[in-house]
This record gives sequence, structure tokens and C-alpha cells, in this order.
Amino acid sequence: MNEIKPVKVRGIEFGSGRSKICIPLTAKDEEELDEQLLALEGEPYDMVEWRVDHFTDSGKQTGEIFRGGEVAVPVLISRLGELLSKIRAAIGEERVILFTFRTLEEGGERPLTPDAYETLVCAAADTGKIDIADVEYRTGPGRLGRITGYLHERGVKVLMSSHSFTETPSLDEMVSRYLQMQEQGADITKLAVMPADRSEVARLLTAACIMQETYADTPFVAISMGKLGVLSRVGGCLTGSAITFGTAGKASAPGQIPAEDLAKVLGILDIR
Repeated sequence: MNEIKPVKVRGIEFGSGRSKICIPLTAKDEEELDEQLLALEGEPYDMVEWRVDHFTDSGKQTGEIFRGGEVAVPVLISRLGELLSKIRAAIGEERVILFTFRTLEEGGERPLTPDAYETLVCAAADTGKIDIADVEYRTGPGRLGRITGYLHERGVKVLMSSHSFTETPSLDEMVSRYLQMQEQGADITKLAVMPADRSEVARLLTAACIMQETYADTPFVAISMGKLGVLSRVGGCLTGSAITFGTAGKASAPGQIPAEDLAKVLGILDIR
């Protein structure tokens, strides 16, 4: 079996033991963010993902963040440090913050130009308050390498992601995509696909097994979305998936289940 080198962040090892539970924060404004952070109390989780593409209102004093994408990005950047400090205070020092702007093309809430996307992700690293940043593989090799290098220089790990919201690619294509992301310097790779039937869920899990046993040098995440794909969320640890996404309220992707339920199932499946 291939040996995967775990990635350690704040004492949490990705790529060893059970899948780590990540809860998304999908607030549209600061008031809702406060509510979602309060809802985390008592939940079993290892990390949060701040889905910044959901965050549209920076407050009454500064107005809307997104008024056509790039134009208003500086408004959000000016508040990143403050908002990330709020998140850190709520989750404590031992848990991990994953910073994500999911673009419309990858299933997110709103579009963002490539330049604005790069500026925003790098600005998040500059705050010194994030542990991992999601970087979309579709960004393209040149920009991808530049963003990855910038994040690594600032001590931020890169979770490189690729999403297919309309299909499950062929087995060869999924393995190839994992390998390409790995070659681009990802610390963790992530593939999320949409199944049409149970055989396509099995195809995604097979790709994960191939990565775990043969090719993966770094931790990876394998998610089959929607109701059909729930098996990949609760049983991904058996095929090597390092992270699974659960909810403490609103879901950020189809098929997510409550973090409490995830923790129970993962405890049963834990084969360490």
C-alpha cells in the first residue's frame, strides 16, 4: 500500500486516523455568522470552513461587499482580520480554519474574476489568521502556482479542489485530476462529484481506493454529493478520505448531514 504523509495543522493530523469533521460557515452577514458560531457549541468537529462566497453584507456602515464582484472585494478584504478573529475566538486555538471562496463556476454563490480571486485568497493569508486555504484547480497552472507559492510562504496549507456538479467523471479522469493537483503542490487534494446512480458513487470510492493504495503522497478528500453520495461522507474513512463535511445548521453542499450523526458513524467505522 502506498504511504501517505499526514499533514499536521494545529495538532490535527490530516491523512491519519478517522476522517476529520469540517463544519461550513455559510452566513450572509455578521449577525448570521454570530448565530452560526453559537450553534457550534457542543458539536463534534475538528475544523470550520468559512465559505466567504456566501458573505454578502459587510455591515450597515460599509454596505454590500459584492456589487458586481471585483469592485467590492476591497471592502471584504478590509474586514477579513476582524471576522477571522471572531471565528477563532469562537472555535478555540485547537481547531482549524479553512478559508474558501467557492466561485460560481465551481458551484459557489457568486462569480469572481481570476484577478480578484487571487487577491482575496492571498489577502486572507496575509491576515495570519487562517490555517488552510481552498484553491480551485480550475484557476489554471500559472495562477495556481503563484497562489500556492504565496500561501506556502506565509505558512498556510493548500487544499486544492475540483468540483463536478453535473456528473461523475470517468475513473481515469478522477485519478488523473487527483494526480495533477498533487503535482501542483497541494498539501491536500479534494474531488467532489455528482452521481447519477449508485454505480457512480462506487466509481468515486474506487478512485479513492486507487489513490490510497497506489498514488497518493498527500492526504485527499473524496466526496460524492447528493442523497446518493451520503455513503462517501460517512464511509470515506474506509477508502482514505481525510475530511468529511457535516452541518450545524445550514448545509453548504447537497448531501451533507449533521456533524453529530457523522461523529457517531465515524466512531463505529474507526478501524485504527
